[in-house]
Amino acid sequence: MIPPLVCAQLDDLPNNVDTLKNYIVLLFGVVGSLTLDNAVLKQQLHEAENALCKVNAAATTSRIP
Repeated sequence: MIPPLVCAQLDDLPNNVDTLKNYIVLLFGVVGSLTLDNAVLKQQLHEAENALCKVNAAATTSRIP
């Protein structure tokens, strides 16, 4: 005969597994979002660096009296 406390824990197991699965899905979603944000930021940084190089090149070749 199983004590009632053990029965309650066994009955809760599927709910706990479902909750854990939901948290794992949310975690993967957050990691995916951060990865995408990181890729976008790297692209923007690359574009800003190119623009700065162009400004620097224009400043060194300009003929300002």
